Amino acid sequence: MSIEIRNAQTIDPQALHAAMLDAFSDYDIPLQPTLDQFLGMLTQRQFDPALSSIAFDGKQVLAFWFIGTHDHRAHLIASGTRIADR
Repeated sequence: MSIEIRNAQTIDPQALHAAMLDAFSDYDIPLQPTLDQFLGMLTQRQFDPALSSIAFDGKQVLAFWFIGTHDHRAHLIASGTRIADR
């Protein structure tokens, strides 16, 4: 496995959504937003793709760290790793 870390600026939002669904699918209460809900959450929490990191193996998203910014401060929106890659 060759892991590459990139920011989220050029990553397809559907790939980020799919990774989040997988990463949280085994929770006692799974976090399973629709694509529109996911995009709304990122907007509401002021998602900054330039500061957010995505781990890849080829084209597959393995893990993510979604970062938001507000008033010159950064905060973690969500982080997760696909079940098969933990």
